[in-house]
Amino acid sequence: ATDATRRETKSSLYGLAFLCFVMAVLSKPVAVALPGIMVLFEISRQKAGSRWVLRRALLFVPMLAGSLVAIYVLLGAMVESGGIYPYRGGSFLYNLFLVFRLFLLNIKLMTLTVNYSPVYVLLLPDTISWLSSSAFVLLNLGLLGLAVYMFKKTRAVFFAVFWFYITILPSSNIIPISTVLADRYVYLPSFAYCLILALGFERLWSARSRKLSEDFFPALSVMVLILLLAGYSYMTVIQNRIWKDSFTLWSETLARDPKNTVAMNGLGVLYLENGTNDKALEVLEGAAEINPSDPLIRNNLGIAYERIGEYEKSEEQYQRALSLSPGHYEARINLSNLYAKRGDFQKAIRTLRLLVEERPGDAFLYFRLGVVCEEAGRFDEAIGSYMRSMELRPHIINPYENLGRLFLDKLNDPDRAVYFLKKGIEMAPNSRRREKIEALVKAVESGSDW
Repeated sequence: ATDATRRETKSSLYGLAFLCFVMAVLSKPVAVALPGIMVLFEISRQKAGSRWVLRRALLFVPMLAGSLVAIYVLLGAMVESGGIYPYRGGSFLYNLFLVFRLFLLNIKLMTLTVNYSPVYVLLLPDTISWLSSSAFVLLNLGLLGLAVYMFKKTRAVFFAVFWFYITILPSSNIIPISTVLADRYVYLPSFAYCLILALGFERLWSARSRKLSEDFFPALSVMVLILLLAGYSYMTVIQNRIWKDSFTLWSETLARDPKNTVAMNGLGVLYLENGTNDKALEVLEGAAEINPSDPLIRNNLGIAYERIGEYEKSEEQYQRALSLSPGHYEARINLSNLYAKRGDFQKAIRTLRLLVEERPGDAFLYFRLGVVCEEAGRFDEAIGSYMRSMELRPHIINPYENLGRLFLDKLNDPDRAVYFLKKGIEMAPNSRRREKIEALVKAVESGSDW
């Protein structure tokens, strides 16, 4: 092949690689680490004394730029959806020390953890412990320094250590996210552990001693490998049983970690869904005592109090959730529902209108506003809200049905009622409520008592 043909082939392959990188990032954001891995691979395989950085750097500029763009877009989406949290401990320095601690916890998670959990909760101290924080930093720097030292001896160790740090960066909480620690975060980084294990088994297999037979170390390698595989297989089977259903998941998590507030909150929600409000209240009160600054727990505790008729306590919990997270969507919806339940329609409508101003494209908010306005006897406003909900989500049957019933039951206009009910059936033909609405339309058109 000519030089021109080779250059064209290389360009095509590079373009294909870049396209695959873009698709990987769109599939899973952790792929933003791929350019770093590629640079690491090239560094690890370079010949001593070569000027690889100068010769090859330009090849990685497009992918590194693509990573930066992807990170920018991803962070923007997470900020908009509330996925970016304030710095842990209230400061960048505190959060940074936490990151060094999390690096070591992730290493433990993929190597030495026996008691795995679906959710990990770290109860952090209010102030920085300089002694422990410095120890975490030094241990990480020591590990990186060892990797650099091993560069000339065993580059695979250098590659493995830096693989771990590069692939764990997206979930390291340098930019705080909702989940601090999770098993899934170490799936990709665990390749480093597997590589080091393989190197260890290779050394063990090839070890020799004059006092032992030649087959001793190969046999020992096989035995250790079998024990390791048996142990991990057993842990996998046990862990899979936890995911049988939601109740088993949260119950088992609490059995392993009785102060896990995420599991307590999840179990509380299950009790609420099952109507066992007393148990929900007990679990959620315990969660709020352990972690009083979690708006999600406060919101669910408000629901529990509302279910048992403790409206004042319910409002207090919703307000506390909003003081912790002023934009908490569910707490504001629940607060408006509580106001309506208590007959304070003015507050209910005002709360919903503020939400509508912030989220003018939310069809559900307009539907809820229509419901509350209808309950308050403000029928014109209810009609307008239902109509706006239809415009935003034309294939949802609920506003059509509510509007039809409003005209039928309260405005004595069966013709318009039938129009909107039929329109709802037309726009949402697969709705579970279709048969009931069709029966209602048939009753109205036949003049029967509906």
